[in-house]
Amino acid sequence: MLQEAQEFHQSIYDNDWNKFINLLEAGVDINYKAKDDVNALHIAAFKGNVAMAQKLLDAGININDVMSNGATSLFIAAKFNHLNIMALLIEREADLNKTLDNGYSPLSTCIANKNVDAAKLLITAGADIYSDDLIGALEFLVAQFPANKEFILNEYYKRLDERNALLPECDRSAYAQDNEVVVVRYKEPIPWVPKEFPCHKVTVYNKGPEKLPESSYYNVTNIPNVGFYDGTILKHIVDNYYKLPLRTLFVQAFPYDGYLFISMDRYFSKTSSSCNNIIAKCQFANLTQESLSLQQSDFSNGNYKLFNYQNNNLTNFALNNLGNNIPEALPMIWNSQFAVDREVVHRHSQEYYQKLLATIDYAQYPIEAFYFERLWDQIFAESLSNKLGECEDLNLS
Repeated sequence: MLQEAQEFHQSIYDNDWNKFINLLEAGVDINYKAKDDVNALHIAAFKGNVAMAQKLLDAGININDVMSNGATSLFIAAKFNHLNIMALLIEREADLNKTLDNGYSPLSTCIANKNVDAAKLLITAGADIYSDDLIGALEFLVAQFPANKEFILNEYYKRLDERNALLPECDRSAYAQDNEVVVVRYKEPIPWVPKEFPCHKVTVYNKGPEKLPESSYYNVTNIPNVGFYDGTILKHIVDNYYKLPLRTLFVQAFPYDGYLFISMDRYFSKTSSSCNNIIAKCQFANLTQESLSLQQSDFSNGNYKLFNYQNNNLTNFALNNLGNNIPEALPMIWNSQFAVDREVVHRHSQEYYQKLLATIDYAQYPIEAFYFERLWDQIFAESLSNKLGECEDLNLS
């Protein structure tokens, strides 16, 4: 009956064990749902009552039943950091990755609520970090305790290894016609390369003092350490302008420190992103405000003091090198990791990229590196001058 079911729910809210057991043994409807489709297990997860949750599971309640917003009992326990409830639900094989209607997972809510141990519990149990949650987990868990970086990466690499074990043997030369991965390295280890890209053509630009051994998974090109990361991107475009594959992905030697699509093979399957001209995780920002922010940055501390920042004006750089028709609000990235299609690169001439390269390859730490990471999407934009040129070629008035 409705009244008994409601009293059953209230007994869980009140942690009233005697009433809870009496109603349970009397045959109350354990699957009754109240407002927002809340059931008895959802309440036990919210209250952190392990004994009641165990009794409900033993009685056969659906462990993965959802509220109206898609929340499972595991999601609720993760949100409120009830580790014992989480351990019970995981032991009973709750769905680790079932998301809210908005795509938010149990791991996502641990990260958002800074529940370190809950996040580690989910990851150890096999929760999906073969997704963009990896970046959030790294940013969050490593900030809490640096040793978590190795833990997170090892768990993620396990997922990649499991995926790769199911892949058929691949022909790297076939992939090379369509896709290439370009990695820029100083002295960082790159064990992730064969895991992320077991079949793609990979070029590693080594800019460090130590030579990187050749590998069957990538080709190594040793180059001088100038131009920072962005100068190497431009060098690759200039040197390979007429032999670029359909799409090239540019990544840093440790790519997981910032916004990124995970796993990275998604860069080659996506047809669009939040950017206009490149495949990346762009966010719109104001050009003038970004320029002022850079000018007000303290370049006297840490690694920033290495940069040559005498001519620190992002807006002037953009206007001088990309033309006067630049929107004030631009899609920007802040780590220069993106994929770009050959046809997009070829909107501009090789000489265009050579001129841009000349603005940054003069020093090991040029201030222009901060400009390029904000301007990459605009760099590949189809300019007004190009469109006018096309009209002239077609004799259009």
